[in-house]
Amino acid sequence: MNAESLAQLNKRITKLLQDAEHMEPVWQQAAEYMVRSTQNRINKTQTSPSGERWAGLAALTIKLKGTDWPLYATGKLVGGIHTGDVDNHGFPGRLRRQV
Repeated sequence: MNAESLAQLNKRITKLLQDAEHMEPVWQQAAEYMVRSTQNRINKTQTSPSGERWAGLAALTIKLKGTDWPLYATGKLVGGIHTGDVDNHGFPGRLRRQV
């Protein structure tokens, strides 16, 4: 390996190390994916995180709610799914109560 190749390799390694110190953009994309994935799971598949289908609602509950969607009345549950502040260390998940 010649001096020029070593210099290029050193430059690439330095860039990789710098990128590893600045993970916030990666965590931001991961956080956005997790929010969308959770919202889609609730809206479309109506399954638990483990993949089990939610139990159906009782006839009286359907009559009172006006819908047969479990865990869905106004959309506030799905709309309230957010992540906490994203930083170089990741993101905390949380459900924000909307009033």
